Order: sequence, then structure tokens, then C-alpha cells
Amino acid sequence: MFFLALKQKSTKRRIQGMNIVLINPPLPYDSIGTSGGQRFFPEGLASIASALLHAGHKVRVIDMCTGQQLTSEVCGDAEIFGITGMINQFANIEDIISRLRKLNSKAKILLGGPLVTCAPELIKQLLDFDLAIIGEGERSVVELLQNPTEKMVANNNPYLLPKEFVMPAFELFDLRWYLSGPTWPHYQSVGMAKVVGNLMVSRGCPRPQNCAFCGQLFGHTMRCKPFNLVEGEIRAWIDAGAQGIRFQDDNLCQLPPELQELVFDLLKKHELPWVAHSRVDTVSPAKLARMREAGCRIIYFGLESFSDQALSSAGKGATVDEAKRAVELTREAGIKPACFFLIGLPGETRASLQAAVKFARDQQILARPYILCPIPGTPMFERAKHLITDLRDYLRHCANWADRQLADGKLYANLTNLPDDILLEAYRELREL
Repeated sequence: MFFLALKQKSTKRRIQGMNIVLINPPLPYDSIGTSGGQRFFPEGLASIASALLHAGHKVRVIDMCTGQQLTSEVCGDAEIFGITGMINQFANIEDIISRLRKLNSKAKILLGGPLVTCAPELIKQLLDFDLAIIGEGERSVVELLQNPTEKMVANNNPYLLPKEFVMPAFELFDLRWYLSGPTWPHYQSVGMAKVVGNLMVSRGCPRPQNCAFCGQLFGHTMRCKPFNLVEGEIRAWIDAGAQGIRFQDDNLCQLPPELQELVFDLLKKHELPWVAHSRVDTVSPAKLARMREAGCRIIYFGLESFSDQALSSAGKGATVDEAKRAVELTREAGIKPACFFLIGLPGETRASLQAAVKFARDQQILARPYILCPIPGTPMFERAKHLITDLRDYLRHCANWADRQLADGKLYANLTNLPDDILLEAYRELREL
């Protein structure tokens, strides 16, 4: 792990007014945010931009998902390029860094987001960046840029967590663009259009440990935005024409009761339909009824597998029976259950795959399957390392991960005792649902 020692020395002069260009790399076509689905607002990057603006820096944003390009006009006078990214954007980030070095060789490149947070030492060996932020960046990026003269990575510790949340720098983005993409059919079926694809009330997964496949960016202490900030964000999106919201919190059902009631009342007041994520073991009839009253139309659950052995091996902390019960309660409350499935977990069997497909079909749930992609820095990646002969090539293939494997007819990281074709067939069947 690289660490940044935040030494409070009088010899270090605070640098103000730097020219900073923040870049959101293109998403592969199998991701949310592309022309095939709902457009994804980079809320994290917008919050970083806000923190930098408040610190006195000049900030411009290039969101390449919108079709914006790297040009010498925008990039030529930058002193810092800030790039965010996930594992499926590795290949695009690699290309962007190479292009930035040619456009402006003097500027330093700062990397942040889930990819570098999960395994900073590993990613540093593969990508040519100068600086990095691990975890949440609003506070640590401002601290880091006080002295951006060496290669260093800011350590994610309580001192560097944001003192307070900030309003995203909406003024740097065309919010209407993010609302104008195609609306998914299951959103249309519940009367949702012009959906905000990424709004968070809280950060952090309240579970004491990660699931073995999860690259948790925000840690395990749930921290919530103050209500006035949530209200301000929702108002900004309503003014831009939003007619629905998808909350991206790890578990909106576990908000503190007082804040939860305020948010629910606000959504009900504006008659905004919305969807959210939850764990199967945190819903109850009373909570679901309140959510439905407040406008909730869909809840996404991470079912992952219909094998208790696979769920236990992945550290999921939930059972198949709990998953079935959550789906039943959700439907009874008048909310549509949507379920993520993760094909390829250790412990998966033919019977459990067949049970998952049968359940999704019989219950007519909205199924969203994924093929297990072991993320560097996670326990699941450690289990898969012996299958990876070229790490750079592996990370490049994380873009359009599922479609590549469907085309090749084989899994790149099969950690089960099942043949590849059995797993791929289950994935196909679930995707059709």
C-alpha cells in the first residue's frame, strides 16, 4: 500500500487556483450509461469537482460517456488530470492516459475510483499515473493537491473522510442529457421515465465485512447526507425534468429512521416514482408498505445464487430462503422485485442454477444476471489468480465481460466444478428473463 503522510509543515505552501480537468472514461456497451440503457450521472466525479471548486481551483469536466472528447483546447493548459474508473473501464483508462501524456506531458495524472481503490499497488504497476486517491476523495483530493510533487497515494483513513458532504457541481454538467436516454422496459412498466440513474443518500455498506466478490469503495460505516442536501439534489434533478429516481445506496432500507422518513415524505410530496437497492434480510412488511406509499416501484436484491453453499462461500450472509421470502414480501407490498444473479460462484451446482432460472421464470421477476468477474484486491480474486496468466490482458477483457465469454464459449475465471457451457447457458436463460 502506498501512503500519503499528511505532514503539517509550515514549509509547505498551499497551492490554489490550479487548472484541473476531471475525466469520466467511456463505459463499455454492456454497462449502464451507454446508448443501450439508462444514462449514468457521475455523481462521485461531480462531488470531487465541487470540493475542488470550493478550494479555489479551476475545474473542467470531460464526461466521455456523453461523447465529449479529449482535445488540446481543453487539456493543453491543465496542471492536473483527474480520472475515475471501474474495473470494466481499465482498457479505456489505459488509452486515455496514453493520449493525455501526448496532449500535455507536463500535467500530473491523478487516478481515483473503485479500480485503484481495490488494489492500488497492483494497478500502479499497470497504469502510468502520478497520484491517486483511495476511497472517498472530496477531502483527500484537496489535501493531496496542497503538495502534488511526488508519486503518492492517499490512504483511506478516518482523517481523510469528507468532513461533510457537498452538493455536486451540477453547473458543470448538462443534466438534461442524463435524463434523455432510452428508458428500460421495466421502468416503463411502472410508469417511470427520465430517470436519474445515480443518486445516493448514504455511503457505506453496514455489513461488518465485504462479500468476497465485492470491491467496496465506501467501507462499512454508513454515513448519510444531511436532508437539506438530499432535498437540494432532488430539486436540481426535478428542475432538469426528472420523472423518476434510481437510488444507488448499498441499502436504502437501512437509513436512520428520521432521515428515511424525511426522504420518503419528500418523494411522496413530489410524486416521484423511484427504485432502490436492498439486502434480502433487511426488509419487513411495514417497511415495504411505507416505501410503496412513498413511491417505490422496484427494489433490487442481490440474490446472486440459489445455492446456500455458494452464498456462504461468497460471504454473502444471507440464505436462499431469506431471498425467497424477501421477493414474496416485496410483491405483496405492491413493489416489483428485481434480482441480481452472479453466475460462477464457488459452490454453484446444476441444481442450484436450474432452481434460480425456475424461480425467476415462475415468479416473473426482473432478472439481471452477471458472470463472476474477480476484482483485484478481493478474496475472490485471490481464489482466481491461478487462472490468470496475463493480468493486463485479463483487465482489458473486463470490458464487455459477459459478451466476450459468450462469444468465446468459455469462462475466463471458472471457480466452480461445472463445465463452462452449463454456466453460460444459465446466464443466457436468466438474461432472457
